[in-house]
Amino acid sequence: MTNTIELSRFNELENVIDVGLKIFVEVGNALLEIRDSRLYREGWGTFDEYYQGRWGFTDRRARLLMSAARTVTNLETGTVVPDMLLLISSCAPNGMLESYWQRWKREGGINTNLLEATMTSSILNMQRLLLTPT
Repeated sequence: MTNTIELSRFNELENVIDVGLKIFVEVGNALLEIRDSRLYREGWGTFDEYYQGRWGFTDRRARLLMSAARTVTNLETGTVVPDMLLLISSCAPNGMLESYWQRWKREGGINTNLLEATMTSSILNMQRLLLTPT
């Protein structure tokens, strides 16, 4: 950074990213609980009607938020599930997943460092997708 103003702005922007990453996981967890506990039933016939009518989410956006929340929870607990691998494949930048998949196979299994690197990139890409108007 060339000056104090740039450093200050950089720190502000990093804080926005940090808060944003936490919030989208909280939103996904809230949607999961509303769906799983069927809390939408008071005003909506189905969960799909709820998230579309109340929040204007497309099916893709709602499912992406919920998958992201599950994935982050699984990463925090060290659990690798098929949903996580599906999410990685849908959000990883082109070519990245194939490269990591080949390394995972060569190393005889999923390496948590590689998985974390892939997920970090995937989450940032997912965040970009979520922030893009539909």
